[in-house]
Amino acid sequence: MPRKPTLNLPRVKTDTLSDGRIGVTGDTFSIKDRLKAAGGRWNAADKVWVLPAGTNLAFLKEPLPPPPMIIPWNACCDKAKVYGMTETEVFCREHHRKPWWFCCDKAKVISAARQSCSCVVHTQSDPHVSCILVRGQRYTGD
Repeated sequence: MPRKPTLNLPRVKTDTLSDGRIGVTGDTFSIKDRLKAAGGRWNAADKVWVLPAGTNLAFLKEPLPPPPMIIPWNACCDKAKVYGMTETEVFCREHHRKPWWFCCDKAKVISAARQSCSCVVHTQSDPHVSCILVRGQRYTGD
């Protein structure tokens, strides 16, 4: 059964204060601009956002924008996979880059730590046996 995508909703709790205003607590840092726009004021002593009475709280149910994507310094684009700290350990089919220990761009990683990959393009005599490279050298099982 496929999983439903989860919405990135803020984890906050709302309470009605004694004077009718609304208090918002919890993980509010990501929505502080929304709270300010709704007329909210931060009460540092009580660590609560205070909104005017009668404020529509529908904006609290709106999903947050996705976090910004951080691309490693040695990646050529956001589709690249980085397997190490040098420029020669980046795999990107779009820009035809591959780590030095990959046999071709059809290779699949077995272990990045052991620098080993496998592909069905460079098979030996048996078509059921894949090409396996470990640290750039063909693995024979010895």
